[in-house]
Amino acid sequence: MDIRVVFLTSFDVRSFLVQVSVPALLDISATRQVLGGVSRSTIYALAKKGALQPIKLTRRTMFRREDVEALARTGA
Repeated sequence: MDIRVVFLTSFDVRSFLVQVSVPALLDISATRQVLGGVSRSTIYALAKKGALQPIKLTRRTMFRREDVEALARTGA
């Protein structure tokens, strides 16, 4: 596996996420889909109670794919 460190400006974030074949980060919409179509407010409630750790990229709220998939598997 080839690992690179990339420093991104806010303008590079969107193009970087599009270039990654399986995104490591999911936006709210993708997170909702992985979790079975739950509402946006449910996603924010899960973040507030600590079940998901939000990552802010500029004005976007993202979640780590592995965290979301683990939550989907356990249903916690």
